[in-house]
Amino acid sequence: LSFGLHDSESDCVVCAAGEYSQEPGSPVCLECAKGKYLADHAETASGHDNLSDCLSCPSGHYSGSGQARCVACVAGKHLVDAATSSESLACDICGSGKFTATEAAVKCMDCAAGEYLSDAATSTKFHDEVSDCTVCSSGSYSSEGSGSCAACVAGTYLEDNGTDASLHSSADSCSVCDAGKHSSQGSQFCTNCAAGTYISDDARDAEEHDSVSDCGVCEAGSYSYVGASGCTSCAAGKFLTSTSETRVAADHDSDEDCVSCEPGKYSVSRSAVCITCAAGKFSTESAPTCSD
Repeated sequence: LSFGLHDSESDCVVCAAGEYSQEPGSPVCLECAKGKYLADHAETASGHDNLSDCLSCPSGHYSGSGQARCVACVAGKHLVDAATSSESLACDICGSGKFTATEAAVKCMDCAAGEYLSDAATSTKFHDEVSDCTVCSSGSYSSEGSGSCAACVAGTYLEDNGTDASLHSSADSCSVCDAGKHSSQGSQFCTNCAAGTYISDDARDAEEHDSVSDCGVCEAGSYSYVGASGCTSCAAGKFLTSTSETRVAADHDSDEDCVSCEPGKYSVSRSAVCITCAAGKFSTESAPTCSD
């Protein structure tokens, strides 16, 4: 032993950063525990003389044992374990539908309703900005923190194509098609019923608009043009009967399908056939009634 190392109080060395000693006569300093730090760099003994001098890492930070400072989780990650020196164990990448735009996050933020973020924690570069959340495309919507957007149900539509998240924030953002229109799942627009067919429901019940088969063929004596909410009656003095046993739209797609009654016959509006005038009466072509 060298007496020169023990003959003066100045031979006692202040503990280094990240260390402390709280017992008099300590031969060594002890390391602060994981998840704690002690910043003083051997300047004042009073800063190292108690376990309480080791401070807990700030929110969103982590440290191994004996550290002078704590390290922040980077943007795109959040803290899961402060008591480790390993960044991969301390911080997890945000999951789908979530992000952190700043460092030292303890939890990830949800993308807003009407947005989505599909990456499932593969890289921080997909989760480190609010702009990583993408507005849903036309015909779809999402709730907060979504990894994908849900398609509007058939019979509804949503026009906005990825410009305004507030227009995609719930299933209620999908509007039921207007009368005379139908749509399939995830539609931006509704499609007009073909001429000769119609849908009368006016944006009340999606199930009345969820298939082209919802467009009903006009009845005898009537016709329609594209996107019709109902069929128009053939005028009195004309008639319209399908050319086949079952009604087909092609027989009802124009007013020209309404055929004039021949002389000696008449019809009221919306007639499937013309009626022969009674004995002693007559009519001209396209007559709405018979005359004496």
